[in-house]
Amino acid sequence: MVTTKVCSVCGLEKKLSEFPKNGKFKDGSTRYRADCKECYNISRKISKKRVTKFLNNTKHRTGEEDGYSFEDWKDAVLYFRGKCAYCGRKQSRSVKLTKDHVVPVSKGGKTVRENIVPACSACNSSKSDSDFEEWYVKQKFYSDDRKKRIDKWIKGGGANAKQD
Repeated sequence: MVTTKVCSVCGLEKKLSEFPKNGKFKDGSTRYRADCKECYNISRKISKKRVTKFLNNTKHRTGEEDGYSFEDWKDAVLYFRGKCAYCGRKQSRSVKLTKDHVVPVSKGGKTVRENIVPACSACNSSKSDSDFEEWYVKQKFYSDDRKKRIDKWIKGGGANAKQD
């Protein structure tokens, strides 16, 4: 009997108990979702309405054409495991993830997949239009692992949202 399964989103092998049940097969055995409970719960919290509002606001501020989609945001949130890319705070009722331009729009940054990461409101407002590298190393919560993960995302290496 199979006791583990690989999540289709994060790519980690986990116990079957970490996957939501999804009905039964004809033989009566339990069917499980392809994504683990953690990835499923993260993706459920992503609001398409807020992403659309963000995109409309960006288009108004910058005049940019659509270069970013709901799927791009969903991939970013899943890649960073539903946490702020900078400080690692997990999204909750009191911690909302916002879209942060790594290279600020005011400094030529575009609204494209590789330039937007999830950030809690505190980090997003603290960073403001600062250079990511200079700002991040000065923070108390600085982490080499998170910086490497952000760098990988910026370079397009986080395209499939799988864990490293």
